[in-house]
Amino acid sequence: MRSNLVMPRLLLPLAAMAMMMTACGDKKADDTVGDVSTLPDSASLLLRGDSVAAVEVIPPAAPAPTVQAPVVAERPAPPAPRRTTPRRSTTSDAPAVSRAPRVSTGTVAAGTTIGVSSGAKVCSNTLGVGDRLTATTNSAIDASNGVTIPSGARVGLVVTKSKTSGSQGDAAELEFDVRSLSYGGETYEVSGTVATDAVVMERKGGDAKKVAIGAAAGAVIGNVIGGGSRAQRTVVGAAAGGLAGAAAAAATGDRLACLPEGSAMTIRLGNSVTVRN
Repeated sequence: MRSNLVMPRLLLPLAAMAMMMTACGDKKADDTVGDVSTLPDSASLLLRGDSVAAVEVIPPAAPAPTVQAPVVAERPAPPAPRRTTPRRSTTSDAPAVSRAPRVSTGTVAAGTTIGVSSGAKVCSNTLGVGDRLTATTNSAIDASNGVTIPSGARVGLVVTKSKTSGSQGDAAELEFDVRSLSYGGETYEVSGTVATDAVVMERKGGDAKKVAIGAAAGAVIGNVIGGGSRAQRTVVGAAAGGLAGAAAAAATGDRLACLPEGSAMTIRLGNSVTVRN
């Protein structure tokens, strides 16, 4: 170290100075030390009052410590999250979804004949042109694509002709056309005709009265004319009067066209119709 080398250098001048003081003897210390220029540099420093402590001791430069860079441990990458597939529950909490029923369509061809039955009795004196009534199918009707129109489907009819006979040779009439077909909450527009075989002719209530009046009048006339017993005259007179009354009723021709209750009729479709099951 440098400090250890300095100390011996300082001791050597001090020893020389002591020897000189001894040699001079009586010489004053002031004279001895008065001229410090002759002394070595280190000795003159001490005589001037400088202490060893005042001497700057410069240690040798120590080598710079080697700074080792801290070792940074590499952190392992976090493991990838595991993908888990949720288990399917055997009992689902979701509400059951009801599937809509499958709908199929089919076509009934034009010209198809359908048997129907009428409802309550109707006559030409109670129906007018444009009035409507309902009949029902007597059996199921097959359409294409496996679709079937059930028995009891409603068939809408409209009156196209209604006439009551008012004179001899004047025929009573009652005719219908088809307008609709309804079942399962659906109504389909159709066209067609209805056979009038089920329509019958009936006498009006006035005809019976004419026959009865004629019979009574004949009985009175027979009794007045006389001949035979009173009972015979009454019977003969009634018969003659009845014939007269019938002739009077026939002459006036008062007849009705009527469709009896539950009459079987046949309709023929004028156009094809597409229906659903």
